[in-house]
Amino acid sequence: MDYCRHIDYVHANPLKNGYLTQVQNWPYSTIHQYVFDGILPADRCGDLGNLSTVSDHT
Repeated sequence: MDYCRHIDYVHANPLKNGYLTQVQNWPYSTIHQYVFDGILPADRCGDLGNLSTVSDHT
């Protein structure tokens, strides 16, 4: 559970800091591998109002 929260924090950090509006637009994010592997949806953290945790989707 703690690991999942850390992963979410890393994925959402560029979004929270205003670098972009959708996490999947950050080219350096490991979220791309999670989406490719089917672990997370492509629209994982679409905007600041939609931030959630990995456990919400498992």
